Amino acid sequence: MRKLHIMLTPAAIMFLAAPFAAAQESQSPAPVKVDAARGLPEWDKVYKVFSHPRCADCHVADDRPRWSGAHYGGTRVHGFNVQRGSDGSGFGNPGLRCTTCHFSSNSKALHG
Repeated sequence: MRKLHIMLTPAAIMFLAAPFAAAQESQSPAPVKVDAARGLPEWDKVYKVFSHPRCADCHVADDRPRWSGAHYGGTRVHGFNVQRGSDGSGFGNPGLRCTTCHFSSNSKALHG
């Protein structure tokens, strides 16, 4: 009797769960109307943030942050062998985090 109970319990669970699984699959999100005239100006705001040197100079493909600005004569690799971080944080290596030198606002003193 115990073997029959062990075999029938999973079958009953699968039988009872099937309608719930089917109901979840059939639901799809309602279509959203896209308004390019309103969306493009909003994207311009996002682009200004992403392309600002405080973002674009750090988020680079080779994990070597950049220095840029008029007083640097263009963009160049960050000095002091600064890396994005071997621990996966993206905020520099332990002991040399970005916040060691960089603060919530830029310094007026030239550096680099």
